[in-house]
Amino acid sequence: MALSAAGQFTSYLGGSALAKMGFMSCRPRPSGAFFLKRLLPIVLLSAVSLVSGNMAYLFLSVAFIQVLKVLLPAITLAVGVAAGIERLTLSLTISVCLISVGTGYAAVLESQTSHFSLVGLAYFLLSAACEASRTVMIQLLLGKMQYNAVEALVYLSPMTAVCLGFGAFLFEWDGLTAHHGGMYKVSCHPSRYLLAAIGGFVVNLTTFWAIKATSGLTFKVLGCVKNSFVVCAGVLMGDVISLQQMCGYFVSVIGFVLYTYTKSSANPDAEKKSM
Repeated sequence: MALSAAGQFTSYLGGSALAKMGFMSCRPRPSGAFFLKRLLPIVLLSAVSLVSGNMAYLFLSVAFIQVLKVLLPAITLAVGVAAGIERLTLSLTISVCLISVGTGYAAVLESQTSHFSLVGLAYFLLSAACEASRTVMIQLLLGKMQYNAVEALVYLSPMTAVCLGFGAFLFEWDGLTAHHGGMYKVSCHPSRYLLAAIGGFVVNLTTFWAIKATSGLTFKVLGCVKNSFVVCAGVLMGDVISLQQMCGYFVSVIGFVLYTYTKSSANPDAEKKSM
């Protein structure tokens, strides 16, 4: 949580610097009512998603978590349809179902192994639900409300950092201040942690840009491409993925290809209108 808070704080500093340099305009600070209705839910969802997502890694393998992440487009689609920013079509439904079925099959197989953790799965599902809801709300903020990426960083990142910092104080303080604990490690390798914080800023900025340019659902589906490389890296580092699980993952990839074709052949104006 402390490292995630540092990334969010760096995102605020980076966004403020970009606004000061004139790369993007930043409108006046939003009203209290707007913050409570539109921004605070995104802040809370971001904090819960980051914390629960990191907790999942303590119980599940890296490769299996990346397989599970293929579920995110299906969850994001459901939230997007409920929010009225996505339209269900037959090909879109089939593609997302393929993604979900393939991932579900891999998850069932994993549940039969000795290293499966129901607690870890619960943490992941909580993180996925919060992340999908957050993504849709960000799409609404950047689309219908015409916020730009810098404004999103400036107004969302500091409160997210505060929430994560409070959580770190409650649950990580002893570990941070212990002998050879977190603070000691930071003091030994400050450049590494600084690069990690700057990386958080770059990820957050490009995420907002990508969601604004496409849609929250498309952004999550494109994440499947990244996940495939992480799955391979996890296997190379010692994570165990069975042939049957890989078959389930490839079914999900087929769904991803169909989704990409469906979106690319759709009317671009219609997608923009939904934002």
